[in-house]
Amino acid sequence: MSSIGEILKNAREAKGISIQQVADATSIRVLYLEAIEAEQFTVVPGEVYLKGFIRNYGNFLGMDGAALVELYKEQVKAQEPEQIAQEVEDAVSVNTLRNKRREKKRELKIETMPIIKIVLALVVIGSIIYFAFSFFKGSGKTALEHTSSQQTVQEVPLAKIQEVTPIKVTQTSDGTYLVQGADTISIALEATGDCWTEVHADGQEVYVGMVSKGQMKKWSAKQNLEVLLGNVRA
Repeated sequence: MSSIGEILKNAREAKGISIQQVADATSIRVLYLEAIEAEQFTVVPGEVYLKGFIRNYGNFLGMDGAALVELYKEQVKAQEPEQIAQEVEDAVSVNTLRNKRREKKRELKIETMPIIKIVLALVVIGSIIYFAFSFFKGSGKTALEHTSSQQTVQEVPLAKIQEVTPIKVTQTSDGTYLVQGADTISIALEATGDCWTEVHADGQEVYVGMVSKGQMKKWSAKQNLEVLLGNVRA
């Protein structure tokens, strides 16, 4: 059996009437007439308006408008089980896709990605410690205590300056960076594209969300800092 949209469209074309002519005669917008013929009923604002448009459209074409409305009701009723099944299938597909993306994000490690620039904070910290160490090493001279000209000059040694262990950053085969010789770990992240980001500092989740293009984020930790990155186009 033909659908309501096909019946109205075939009747209109058989009479050689354009959509615009129907709109002018019935005061129904062309947008709604085309939606009814294409059976995109959700375009029409409300069930009451939809039934009224179908009735007036049918009457204008010389058909039984009331009978067309009843046919529409039967058609919608017959489509309900199929629509429910489709909605359930769509919901299952969305949940499955969401779970897969969540699992994929949890497996991500810090990698050298073209849209992320990391390590700026580590370089700054390393430079500060290096210059501080060089300064104290060069100025650690022996202080002399001068007494009278007849007394012996006594050397007063300065307290021994503890050497600072240089910071060492290495990258492992799985894309993780190991930082040695630093009291704290800091990361500055600048995104050159939209990027999903999840950050854990010393085992605690401190950030989950999107880092937009051009946005700068910074995090610090004492022992462990893990950043999970995801491309939003994936």
